[in-house]
Amino acid sequence: MKRLEWYVFREVVPNFLIGTSLYVALFLFQSLIARAQYLGALPPDATGKWLIYQIPEFALRAFPLAIVFSVLLVFGRLAKDNELLASFAGGISLIRLTRSLLVLGTALALFGLFLAEFVTPRANEKVAVTWWDSLDGGGQALAYLAGKHIEAGNYQLFFRGFAKGELLGVRLEFWDEVQPKIQNVYFADSAVLAGNKIRLKGFEGYQIDFAQLSSLPANPSKEQLFALFPRNQKRSINPNATTTFSLAKTRDTIIAQNNTGGFEDSRSISTVYNEWRKSEGQAARDTASLLGYKTAVPFANLAILLLTIPIAAGGLRSNGVAFGIAVLIAVGYYLALFLGQTLGRYGFLPAFLGPWIANIALIGIGFYMLRRAQYR
Repeated sequence: MKRLEWYVFREVVPNFLIGTSLYVALFLFQSLIARAQYLGALPPDATGKWLIYQIPEFALRAFPLAIVFSVLLVFGRLAKDNELLASFAGGISLIRLTRSLLVLGTALALFGLFLAEFVTPRANEKVAVTWWDSLDGGGQALAYLAGKHIEAGNYQLFFRGFAKGELLGVRLEFWDEVQPKIQNVYFADSAVLAGNKIRLKGFEGYQIDFAQLSSLPANPSKEQLFALFPRNQKRSINPNATTTFSLAKTRDTIIAQNNTGGFEDSRSISTVYNEWRKSEGQAARDTASLLGYKTAVPFANLAILLLTIPIAAGGLRSNGVAFGIAVLIAVGYYLALFLGQTLGRYGFLPAFLGPWIANIALIGIGFYMLRRAQYR
């Protein structure tokens, strides 16, 4: 990295870090205001954890805002001190001057993908779990799911109540993976869900083979029906006997994905991709649109940076003007992002491509403006 490039890089990075911190703090403050009427039900320590867990998601959103503001601020100062003019007069092109920033934008895009795949899903999950577990005395998150049909991979879970850390009136259903027409249904007086393990207590298990239905006559007798249903049954002789199943989702994942509350989506990019491959119709469009959104947001750093550099090179001598342009670019980008996602969901654009329209447009415009940039 040349000395001048390093100089520009060294000027931008501290401002970027400060901007990221300020924008994250602003997002956290906004989150507090949005739920101010409910915060009294949370203990202070739970409120602190709830806010901390939101930082990765807000940082991912703040990166594009911080990069555009820091670049405009730094280039404004360089223009004010005539350092840009001296660089251009010395034959240094705009692209050469800002190569280090393009490397920074690419690194931020890759880091954003890492956060979206490995960090923010778990953090967003903890946001929801911390909130619901801390209400009503703590540990009651599962109580808000009573009466709902919960999907956990191949398993369908239902329970009518929750008390003292146990699910009450439990029904667990799953289909045989080898023989797809065989259904297993377990009923239990109570159950404990910890991690991805559910332990049924006082259970009865039934297995139904729907493939045998084809052998029934048009008007089967009761004896013929009883011969097929249930195919076999498993009863616990001891009412305190237990049996344990491993679900495809953990307790935290079930709480985060099934409780309402407006919290951020807790699925990783790879999880959404796998769901998209298995879905059809409108569900496929929705998951493809979400997949496009989750992959497009990290690359907003690079897309916005490409547009910002030639604008900044014009020499914005006022910090107020720099701030105003930064806000316009960032707000315009997110409006275009959500508009593209909406158009993709409703079929006006390819579902995955919709959220990427904003990135593609900014990258195209940015490259065009960079190529037209002249020595100054």
